[in-house]
Amino acid sequence: MSMENNDQRPRPRVLIVDDDEDFAADIAMVMKREFEVRTLVDPEQAKVIYREGWPDAVLLDIEFPDHDGLEVLQELRDIDVSIPVIMLTSHSGIPLVVAAMHAGAENFIAKSQNPPEIVLETVRQALRHSGASRRLSYLEGRLDDISGTGHTQVLGESEASRRFREDLTVAAQADVDVLLLGETGTGKELAARWIHQNSRRGDGPFVAEDLCSTPDTLLSSALFGHEKGAFTGAVTRRIGAIEAAREGTLMLDEIGEIPLNTQASLLRVLQTREIQRLGANPDSTIRCDVRVIAATHRDLASMVDDGDFRQDLYYRLKVLAVRVPPLRERREDIPGLVNHFLDKHIVATGTTVETVAPEAMQRLQTNPWPGNIRDLEHTLQAALIRCRGRVLDLDVLGPVLGGEAGHSIPMDSIDEVFLPYHETRQRVLSGWQREYLQEALQRAENVVNQAARLAQLPPSSFRNMMRKTGVGKS
Repeated sequence: MSMENNDQRPRPRVLIVDDDEDFAADIAMVMKREFEVRTLVDPEQAKVIYREGWPDAVLLDIEFPDHDGLEVLQELRDIDVSIPVIMLTSHSGIPLVVAAMHAGAENFIAKSQNPPEIVLETVRQALRHSGASRRLSYLEGRLDDISGTGHTQVLGESEASRRFREDLTVAAQADVDVLLLGETGTGKELAARWIHQNSRRGDGPFVAEDLCSTPDTLLSSALFGHEKGAFTGAVTRRIGAIEAAREGTLMLDEIGEIPLNTQASLLRVLQTREIQRLGANPDSTIRCDVRVIAATHRDLASMVDDGDFRQDLYYRLKVLAVRVPPLRERREDIPGLVNHFLDKHIVATGTTVETVAPEAMQRLQTNPWPGNIRDLEHTLQAALIRCRGRVLDLDVLGPVLGGEAGHSIPMDSIDEVFLPYHETRQRVLSGWQREYLQEALQRAENVVNQAARLAQLPPSSFRNMMRKTGVGKS
């Protein structure tokens, strides 16, 4: 029984370049079941379309009357190595296959030995592989690490968590852009990963871009990429976050922090699903089938009223908004979260804690947790470092809870493991730095540039310290 395809996402584009028009037409007929297809007989025209970023994959004949297919392949690779090119030939032979693969071909197909259905499957595999390659290229261009995309769980059995999972399920099933709203530390990035992994894009890349820690001067390059020579210091081409997330999901963390000019560029991407790398030809655009999940702790509606956030971008993002509940609304989940964090950090902290005393667990459940789940995690890390026995009790936990979120390591606990001087100094200073940054952000109502001014630091330095200490991440 046939079923109507209700997937409204733009279909991948396949370019077939072959002077055998009958063969190209037969292949195109099969390809059009899943892809948008164009056929050309002239490799010169193919170079123009390739340079514009139109195709997601190319089928290229190796033999033309006036062109060497291998030379054409090399020229295409010089333009953009991220688009897979599959070579076609009427003659099979090991030397020819080796030459094509050395020139950068994704695969090699002998026309007479492979029916159209095999060609279709080869293109499918090439498109899946190119998504992974774009992700790798993006990671290599980053200055900081992005955590992996392993299986993500939304922990908790409270009523608030149950409703939250229902909202996430709706978001995962609807292939539209999503806006995650929640206080700092509630786990918005984990929610975004859950949506991605449980959506039809789950096999595609998940790219998270922390807009809060990216300097304004580098933000456009981070999002859209740039060509070699686009600006001083652009010594190589860079794949941006949007392009790296093609066929997958892009999370834009702290969307409320981006400047108005970048908001306008982002709005165009959401409307057209096309980007242009910085320094690229004005007529050159790259199609990006990507789902955007934006997140913020700020009141975007108020920012719109104040002229700090574009109204059209806000309406575009809030089509599907999901509220991430704060920890104080899901206190029943705290014991499960505590056990999760103990398992996560017990080895790294070098302690032998096996359980939490009932009175200590009760204190954890009644604590206000202004920093939410991240606050709880940091508190447990600090407590584990102090704890000498197998039970984490109030004697250990009480002094830690007496301070703010993001505690420094108490000096009287250092002799428990007696770390080297420089490592101990780094841990103590890191805790103090985290507290300082949080205090500055609180005084500035979580506006990063204002907090940097209060601290008399350049915004880029302030954001870099936030990134290193984990302050401000969802």
